[in-house]
Parts: sequence; structure tokens; C-alpha cells
Amino acid sequence: MLALMLVSVGVRAQDGSSPYLGSTHTYTVTMEDVANTDAWVLLDATATPLTAGVDYTISTAKDATNATATITFDKNIVVANYTLQFSETSGTSGCIALRAKAISVIANTFYVSTADQAATCNDSTGVVTTFGETGNTMAVIPANLNTTAWTPDDWNFTFTLGVVGGATITEVKVGQTYATSAAVTPVTGTYTAPNTIGTTATTYVYITLNGALDADQTVTLTLTGGTAIKGTATTPDNGAGTKTGAITINGLPNTSDITTD
Repeated sequence: MLALMLVSVGVRAQDGSSPYLGSTHTYTVTMEDVANTDAWVLLDATATPLTAGVDYTISTAKDATNATATITFDKNIVVANYTLQFSETSGTSGCIALRAKAISVIANTFYVSTADQAATCNDSTGVVTTFGETGNTMAVIPANLNTTAWTPDDWNFTFTLGVVGGATITEVKVGQTYATSAAVTPVTGTYTAPNTIGTTATTYVYITLNGALDADQTVTLTLTGGTAIKGTATTPDNGAGTKTGAITINGLPNTSDITTD
């Protein structure tokens, strides 16, 4: 007798049974014999098989007892009802065990956002400096988690940075405070933030600049993507929300050094 159990990994409201559009979920069956022939197929509401790689993304695997399918509900998938089927065909008798799971793809409500920040003074304000001096100052821009009906385990985001004013970025860190934040480095110009716990809705990007103390510096952060993580399931940013946030660091007055007669 074949013993098959279909399991999806996720949580209520946004899980393998009701996945967000664009999300990725894992489905598992326990096979009677992993040497048997197995197959996964996703059907639309008319029971028409969809084409893997064209209509959605799927990768399959087997271990000593289980068969798994990791499905991303992307490409031609729309908000609608589907059926996931798994079949195990006996290598001796040719008999087929068929299992099915109803899947209702729902609209994705997850996105990350940011916002412009109020201008601030260079960190050397009120400190004795000399005419034409250069030094470090810090810009801080938030990134926000936005979602409804569920809380992810973790979330992260990718971003780029631009500076107008001649300063150079010497360090970028992401976290709740500068002291506890993690340094990140760009890969072909794009930074990837470390995971933030899902119960924390805002984290911060700390950008250290080095440049002329008397020059205004405007830093712009552009969010290029976001991911919400729940168990093994991942959900991409749906594209909503404000994706750019800027802050201006006002330069100090261009006062000359003190001269005497």
C-alpha cells in the first residue's frame, strides 16, 4: 500500500495553501518507494495542466523517503484557484497513487518602503575645525516593512546609494542602532541588508560620508527589492510604496581661519 502525505510549509493567511502571488513554497509527500516514478503538476480551475518553466517555476527533489516540490507562483500565474497534483507510479504493478491539494493564489500585500528625512547639520557642527577641512559625517535613512494579515519571521531588502556634493561613502551599516548594526558592502553597486526580525517594522541604513565639512551632501537611498521569509517560504516585494528616500547633510559655514595683524 502506498503511504502518501502532502504537506506544505508556511503559515495561515499566507502559506502553501494560500500563497501570495510571486511567493515560493515547498510541498512534500512521503512516498511508498522513492524508486517509483513520481510527477508533480499544477492545474488551473479548468483542470488544464500548466507548463512548468513557462507558467510557473518549480524545482523537485527526492531523499530516502520524501519527494518535494518547491514552487514559485510567478510568470503567468494570476490570482486564482489552482490544484497541485502528485502521482506515484509503482514500478512493479504500474498502479498510480494520485494526491491533490487545493491552492488559492492571493494578492501579495508585502512591500518595503522608505521616505525622505529632514535635513541635518554635518556632524562637525559646533566643533573646532579649520578652513577647508574634510572629515566624516553620517546620514541615516529608514527602511520599513509593510504587510497585512501576517507577520514574517524575517525580512530583508536590497538598495543602492547615490551622493551629490562630492563626498565619498566610506561605510554602510544596517540595523536598529549604529553600534549593533551590521556592515554591508555593495556587489556591482547593490547592497543587501541582513535579515531583520519580522516583529520589527523599521530598520535603519547608516551611511558614513567623507568630504568637505563646508559642502552640502545629499544622499539618496533607492530600494530595489525586498523579501519576506516565513519558514522556508519567501515572498517578494510587490512594488508598492515609496522606494526612494533622501537626506541632506548641510555643510558648515565657509568661515576662514582666524588671522591677526
